[in-house]
Amino acid sequence: MERQRSEFDHPPDVARGRRKKSARSARLDIVHAAGSLFLKRGLSEVTVRGIAREARVDPGLVLYYFRSKEDLALEALGATIQPLMAGVFQAGPIRRGAGAAAVLRFLRFWDAHSRGSAFAGLFHSAATEGRLGVAVRGFVISQIESQFAGRWGREELKTRVGFFMTQMIGLGAVRYLFRIEPIASASPENLAKIIGPTLDQYLLGRTPRFCSP
Repeated sequence: MERQRSEFDHPPDVARGRRKKSARSARLDIVHAAGSLFLKRGLSEVTVRGIAREARVDPGLVLYYFRSKEDLALEALGATIQPLMAGVFQAGPIRRGAGAAAVLRFLRFWDAHSRGSAFAGLFHSAATEGRLGVAVRGFVISQIESQFAGRWGREELKTRVGFFMTQMIGLGAVRYLFRIEPIASASPENLAKIIGPTLDQYLLGRTPRFCSP
């Protein structure tokens, strides 16, 4: 049975190196270290000890702050991906050109993270890893949908965002995972100019309809 932590419990010694960290600093270091490792290696390849080593804290401290690797993964990925969501999907009315702007910010963000290897790590984790994969997929979808909340009804929101994601995730997979030319080496500006109008159609055109089989 899992022991309930009380307010009188204290975290393990956070010192791992020359300087002793404050509890707040140690927790932030754990989150940042975990986010970096998850994106580089995938969720299944990262251990609690590896995260502790990267953050330079005691492994017990990781488990003190986070009840499971899944909990840590969601917070760590959230801290890493949130800036992308805020940058790609800006508040305000959606106008023509929004698609190109989203592609440009999307590619610049992932290009800056180890030339897209971070995207490949996230893609692999979301696609293949059981409970954690489900959690990551749910997190990404909820983050994207939240940026468009209030613009359409629930069903229209899901449809438009779904088609939007076919382009963005597909673009990321072709560029960073499969590295198919000429997409892999094309400039973000060229890709934004070509793909942007398709995204505009998904966001501003008539709602896509599915035909009955």
